[in-house]
Amino acid sequence: MLERIVENWLDSASERSYQNVFCQMLIAQGYTILHNTRHSPLEMGKDVIARDPQGQLVAYQLKGNPGNRLTLRQYRDIQNQIIQLVTQPVSHPNVQNEVHHSYLVTNGEIDEEAQLAIAQQTEGFRQSGYTEPDVRTISRGQMLTWANELGQSLWPSELSDINTLLELLIYDGKDFFPIDKADSLFKNLLNLSNSDDITNPEIIRRISSCAILTGIILKNFYKEENHFAIFSCWLLYYSYVISTTEKHNLTGRIIDETLDISKSEAIGSLIDLAKEVISRDHLVEGNAMADTLFYSARTTLLTGLLSVLWFHIEASGNILNELKIEIEKFIKMPPNNHMNLWGEGAVPQWLAYYWYIRRKSATMVPDVLLGQLLSKIVNRNSSNIEDDFFPTPYYSIEDIVGHQLFILNGSKGVDPLKDGNPGLASYMSEGLLHLLCRSLHKQTCKAIWPNFTRLGHTSFLPGSKWEYCLWRSESGREVMVQPELTKTWDQLCYEARDATGAGIPDRFLNDPIMLLLFLIVFPHRATPSAIRYLGYKLNKCWFIQPPITN
Repeated sequence: MLERIVENWLDSASERSYQNVFCQMLIAQGYTILHNTRHSPLEMGKDVIARDPQGQLVAYQLKGNPGNRLTLRQYRDIQNQIIQLVTQPVSHPNVQNEVHHSYLVTNGEIDEEAQLAIAQQTEGFRQSGYTEPDVRTISRGQMLTWANELGQSLWPSELSDINTLLELLIYDGKDFFPIDKADSLFKNLLNLSNSDDITNPEIIRRISSCAILTGIILKNFYKEENHFAIFSCWLLYYSYVISTTEKHNLTGRIIDETLDISKSEAIGSLIDLAKEVISRDHLVEGNAMADTLFYSARTTLLTGLLSVLWFHIEASGNILNELKIEIEKFIKMPPNNHMNLWGEGAVPQWLAYYWYIRRKSATMVPDVLLGQLLSKIVNRNSSNIEDDFFPTPYYSIEDIVGHQLFILNGSKGVDPLKDGNPGLASYMSEGLLHLLCRSLHKQTCKAIWPNFTRLGHTSFLPGSKWEYCLWRSESGREVMVQPELTKTWDQLCYEARDATGAGIPDRFLNDPIMLLLFLIVFPHRATPSAIRYLGYKLNKCWFIQPPITN
């Protein structure tokens, strides 16, 4: 059955959806990926550039022929690209005047007429004196063999996991990606649910197998061009690979390349999302009347994601400068009326926006926004009204809308927020107060302090760093800090100076942009430590004593 699942995916995958999996297959065989055009704005005439295990340079041109054959006519249409593939030297900083082997890759089969045309063109290259004239091919059969070798023996064998896999394969590609379902599959495949002894080569093989599984379960989402769902799933894979390497103390080229490729796919999906958003006249999805319940939350999410993408482009230089300008037009300052703080789960989205406008504006506007954000959370959480509580970061916008519909229906059905009242507690307020303190807004902090001290400031600390990366941690403890009624400004500033990022894996600490994206999807991991660390990395304004970083 698993082999048929792989076949079905390969026979329906577009060029875009199988390219990342193809790169992971190469990495698993010892190749080093130098360039992946899919998510690079630099066009080098080749889709993928790599070095094989012997160090030879290899260039690949990928074509999508899902469920079909590459015919002679189709080959004629891409013949100029094949000429460029063979004759154009590889232009890459790590390549110096080297010849390369050329491959045409397709997820379909190749007709005999097309094979003959390839052979004739190869002979023409040879007669023209090219050092490496051969155009080699990788087609459906070879890719299917690779996928089965890496995946089939490692994939779910328990009935419950097989059922979950089948559910994901028929999941509506227009919906949010079901992280909770993929969580169990990834944990079992990557040996994150038990303490069984496992060798490092086996772990690395499992990481590659999980990449193939990721591409397969995303089939319907790629088909619907659901960029946020694709981003969410590859981010999940990225974080679970970090978890695996942290648990088993794994380092090395293969791990680094695997993370780079999955990061590239996640960021590339955000780029696709940004381009779609910018090109649209409005952000309404489906029925306009029904969409009013989600519209402001969608606007908030998009604003947060595009703010992070702006930071990524800023760090990458001027390669995507046109997109960066369009993002700046989309993100309003101050925030437009359609942004919504629907619960503490939305705070990382607002923080991304806050750090963006802080970078763009030298005025008081960003700090006023931060003060209003903190004030609203503290006031809502300190309310004694039973039904007026502020949902914790463990609840999504779907839960909040479900709760609203439950009330509108006269309390009929199931309330998603049943037993969700945290009492006088908050998960986000402590970190936000420390950010405000760093900006030297003493009077604002003083005004908020009375209600702030009424709350128990809560955070869940996973049992180990590798569990921080997971959707749900199997060990850990919930910590609640009750602030003193009075505290000196110097004491508060000392706490705010902490920028150690305690409890967070180093790979996330070394990539704050990916850490912030992780918190947008996993808001319950936005501990005070994580908020303080990101504020230190993304906010250049610092008006108290120097940060404590170790």
